[in-house]
Amino acid sequence: MKINDVIRTRRQALGLTQEALAERLGVSGPAVNKWEKSLNYPDITLLPTLARVLGVDLNTLLSFQEDMDRGEIGPYYTPLKTDKTPAKFLKAKPLTDWSKCCQCGACARACPMGSIDPKTMEAVGLCIKCQACVRKCTRHAKFFEDPDFLSHVAMLEENYTRRAENFILV
Repeated sequence: MKINDVIRTRRQALGLTQEALAERLGVSGPAVNKWEKSLNYPDITLLPTLARVLGVDLNTLLSFQEDMDRGEIGPYYTPLKTDKTPAKFLKAKPLTDWSKCCQCGACARACPMGSIDPKTMEAVGLCIKCQACVRKCTRHAKFFEDPDFLSHVAMLEENYTRRAENFILV
């Protein structure tokens, strides 16, 4: 049962009008009407009070179930290579061309995860493959060589880098 159904059925079972429920919650009658029609949802701060007034716990109000079925779980993003096959690059980390590196630390400062050791310039922590270190390296010493990752980047560039036209909303 969805929250709108729980609100409506419990309100009716308690013999409350929409206006009476609204008064107890400090909201308008039309707000309750919108909740019951699934046009809107109650403010999150009202949920504990709403559950008490309706005589249910929050899990019942929100239709929480411990086990999820496949319909509730959205598809997980699968990165693709240019040939549309799955790209597997979880362990890919940026490498350093030491003949170009001046040890300035720009790559370490740019890493949002703090995964590059500022003393050694090596990726030692979790890399999220954002390539901030590659872009910020003034000497172009940081790079990736994992073929799946590079193919995924190429696929993204091929399919998602067109410039959108500007438009004005009136």
